Amino acid sequence: MHACGHDIHTAAILGVARVLSEAKSAIQGNVVFIHQFAEVKIPGGAISMMEDGCLEGVM
Repeated sequence: MHACGHDIHTAAILGVARVLSEAKSAIQGNVVFIHQFAEVKIPGGAISMMEDGCLEGVM
């Protein structure tokens, strides 16, 4: 951890994923969490993630 804003984003998404996984029997459909790596570097991780298909099937 280097205490930047990205650290809270990671902690928040992990917390939400945990809560939703504990309540999965009450949720219809699928929940997809995508955590982008290298978001502060140009061109960032989003392009390579999308090229690898991370959004396939996500509506």
